Order: sequence, then C-alpha cells, then structure tokens
Amino acid sequence: MSADAKDGEASSRDTGRVLGRSAWGVIAGASLALGWLAASFVTRGRINHDEGWALYAAQRLLEGELPYRDFPFYQAPLLAIVHAPAQWLWPGVETGRWASFVLSAITCALAIRLAHERGRWIAPAIAFVGLASTPLGLWSLVTTRTEPLSALFLTLAVVAITRERTTAATVGCAVLAAVLAVAARVSVAPAALFVAGYALYRLHRGSARAGEVMRAVVPAGLAALVLGAFTLAGGFARAWFFLVDVQRERHLQFEAPAAFDLSAWFGSRLDLVQSLYIEFGPAVLLALVAVFFWPLRAGWEARRGKVGEDTHALALVSGVVLLAFLPHLAPRYVYPVYFVAVLPLALVVFGWSAARIHEGTVRRFANPLPSHAALLCALVALTVLQWMRFEGQQRLWQSPDPSDLDLLRAAARVIEAEVGPEERLLTFDTYLAVEAQRRVPRGFEMSVFSWFPRRSTEDSEALGLLTNEKLGAAFTLPDVRALALSDQALGILVHRGHFGFQPRRIVDVRELESALPLLHDFELVQHFRRVGQQRAPLYLFTRRNHPTAGNALPK
Repeated sequence: MSADAKDGEASSRDTGRVLGRSAWGVIAGASLALGWLAASFVTRGRINHDEGWALYAAQRLLEGELPYRDFPFYQAPLLAIVHAPAQWLWPGVETGRWASFVLSAITCALAIRLAHERGRWIAPAIAFVGLASTPLGLWSLVTTRTEPLSALFLTLAVVAITRERTTAATVGCAVLAAVLAVAARVSVAPAALFVAGYALYRLHRGSARAGEVMRAVVPAGLAALVLGAFTLAGGFARAWFFLVDVQRERHLQFEAPAAFDLSAWFGSRLDLVQSLYIEFGPAVLLALVAVFFWPLRAGWEARRGKVGEDTHALALVSGVVLLAFLPHLAPRYVYPVYFVAVLPLALVVFGWSAARIHEGTVRRFANPLPSHAALLCALVALTVLQWMRFEGQQRLWQSPDPSDLDLLRAAARVIEAEVGPEERLLTFDTYLAVEAQRRVPRGFEMSVFSWFPRRSTEDSEALGLLTNEKLGAAFTLPDVRALALSDQALGILVHRGHFGFQPRRIVDVRELESALPLLHDFELVQHFRRVGQQRAPLYLFTRRNHPTAGNALPK
C-alpha cells in the first residue's frame, strides 16, 4: 500500500473518531431531552385506571393483605411488591410514577450499552430517535404499569446472555432476570423460558461443573419458590383466574363469547400493525421488520455453515422480542401498549441492523465523512419531525394547568376531609382512594375492571368480583361513608356499560337521584368538572344522617 493510501486510511479513521465523539455528544444531549420529557410525563401525563389498582394493591400489601387471596389482582405479584416500599414512604400516584421512571432509566441505560456493543454510536443514536418518536411508549414507561418492570428484567436478561464470556454469574443473572420478568408480566413467559434455557445451554456447553450450575440456578429457583408461594396463597384456581382467565373474560362482561372468525382475526391484527405505526412511529415499525428478518437470516446462514457472531446476537435478541410479544396476539383484543415491554430491545435490534447496513455502505467509500454526516443529519431531521408529531398528541400529556394529578389531588383533599381513616370510599376510580389514603369496599379494588355482571353470585363471592346485586348491596354497607362517582361509574350503575352517563356535562342532583334511587340516602357535597382517566365530571356524595332506605338499582 502506498504512503498516500495509508495517509488516507488514517485520515478516514480520524474522521470517524471525531464524528463518533460528536455523535456521543448528540446522544448525551438527547438523553437529557428524553429525561426531561419522561419527567414531564410523570408530573403532567394522563392518569389511568391501571395506576389506581396497582398502587392500591401495594398499599394493601403494606397492611398485611395478599393479592389473589385477600383481594382481586389481575397481574403478576411483582408489580405490587416493587411499589410497596415507595408507597410506605410517600403514598400517592406521583410516587408510583417516579418509581417507574427510575426503573425505566435503568432499562434505557442497559439498552444503550447493549446497542453500543455491536453498533458503536450508530445503534444508540437510532434507538434514541425511535424512543423519541413514541409518546405512548414514554408515557407507559413512567406510569405504574407492568411494562417498566417487564422491560427492565427482559433487557437485563438479554444483556447477560449476550456477553461474550459465559460464567455462572452471568447465567445466574439471566435466569433470575427471566423469573422476575414473568413475576412482573405473565405473558412474557415464553421469552423468559427461552432466555433461561439458552443461558443454561451455554453454561453446559462450556463444560461447567455441577457447582457452577447450582450457583446459577439456586437464586432463580428460590425467587420462583417465594413468588410462587406468594401467588398461590389463595389457591391455584383463584390465581389462574386472575392471571389468565380474566384477561379473556374482561371482554365478555357485556357480550356472549363469539365463534372464532379467521378473517376477523387477521383484520384485527392488520389494525394492530396500523396502530403500532401510529402510536410508535416508523422507527418502531422498522424495528419489527428487523425482528422478523434476523431469525430467518440466521437460519439461512446456519444452513450454509457460516453464522457470524453479530448475526447470532441479532437473531437471539429478535427471538426474545418475538416470543415476548406473540402471546399478546392470542386474546380477542390487542392493544398497542402491550408492545412497550419489548420496545427497548426492539430498538436495539433496529439500531444494530441499521449500523450493519451503514458500515457496509461506508466501506465502499475512501472517505466516510459524507456517509457519517448524512446519517447524523437524517437522525437529527427524524428527531425534529417526531417531536413535531408529538406536539399534536395531547391525549397523554397536558401543557396547560391544571394537570390530571393536580385535579386528582384537589379531589383527594376533599375526600380526606369527608371520609375518616376507618371509613370506606365507594368508587370505581381507585386512584382517588390511593391519593386520599382511604379504603374502598371489598370488590372495588380493581376499579371498573371489578364489575362482572355475567358471573354467577356464587362465583363472584368466591372470587371477590362485583355483580349487579353486590353493587346495590355495597351502597348499604355501614362503613361506606362517601361515594365518588365519575361519569363512567354512573354509566355502570345506570346504563350497565362503561360508556358513561352524561359525558362532559355536570348533571343536576335531582336528575341523578331520579336515575339512581340509592342516591337518596346520600347528599351531594361537591362536584368536579373533569377528574380521572376520562376527564369527565366526578360527583362526591356523603351519607345522610338517617339510616339507609335499601333502595334497589334500576332494572
């Protein structure tokens, strides 16, 4: 090679280093911007029913009650366990969000490290752009849901199994993280089994001794035993119903089971693809394409006897993403938010894929400066476009005052003044009880998801669910001091549906008493124009001094 060629190659390497350092500066700035945006979702993000029942379960856990055994709980137990300490220190909805913020920050740090291992600065930069494109993803990652926990443990497990050197410590970390991921969200069980099996296979292939295998398996086994005993304290049948059956039956509250329709099933999955594009942006849709592509590419290369280490890692992480998301396609209804648990790993796969394509392009040119500069400009342009797109999505975030949390706190202060610590608040908006630190009657713990009018009285008693008869009886309970009825709650009580009573309008108390005779035993203390998930009117009633009349719900 001539001296001029060597000088040119050295200059190219120097240019690449300078651009790499510049890119890391851009990534650092993007991290701060995303951190600020995520924090704004904590304080100004839309409130959700899931936050209420999850944090209510954490508060009940602090009082010695167990989910499944003492009250209904529709997710795996780790969600309540993790949030219980923070609720003990500072109870409230915002505390749960800050706890999720910390968990998701750790997840993002792990994902960025994983992306950098095989994609240098390109993969982390692209991952940041993808994350910036999804307000739904950011909102989900900082609210009290299962997604922050399951995303953290799935990402940690993948980081452990993709290490070049396999040790008992890394395998033990991967297996334990897989167990905890299932304890956070049951639907990721196939991906967790795949991760644990692959980790143990690598340890076995490395001629590990029996002691090393035990060190890798024992912590995860102990965690599984403890969490399993915790879950099964109320019996296998109750745990199975709350963790599996309820995900299906929740959609059968108002309608009979429909026969399977293949065309309708495919149509709903096409709608899901469209929803994923709308909610998560083009970067995430391309990530899904990459996730489907790399396992096929690895299989093709395996047949030819030359699977590269990078292809192997890409296929491995893609397989985890697929196995974690595919179980969500089984239920009758699928929501885009279910994808958030694998969002960080999907963006890593997309970043790796883009980095490989970009590096292959750069090798064809003597000077990589134009290619690197073009990529940086494209990333900046895409980020700006996604932020402009975000400005139009005000469903999950509010810029004007007051925020949902401000309105919730205002209502909670009134409830604290009207309801004593030993009295109960009857409401379907459990986040009100969490913020006011008051208890709801038995059966109302899961907010609007507590109501199962199609269940028999015997089943509802055994499982702690609400039927129409139990709803009427709850109004006459002596320790129920107040009612906090939102528009959605009135829809359930009067019209037998989740669609509201008189949306966006303050209803006169006489009209309410006429529609719901049970309200004659209570007096209206205050109404709020927009509180809670629906941003709809909320009515606060307290019991009158005279005994209850025992009216029935309208037929």
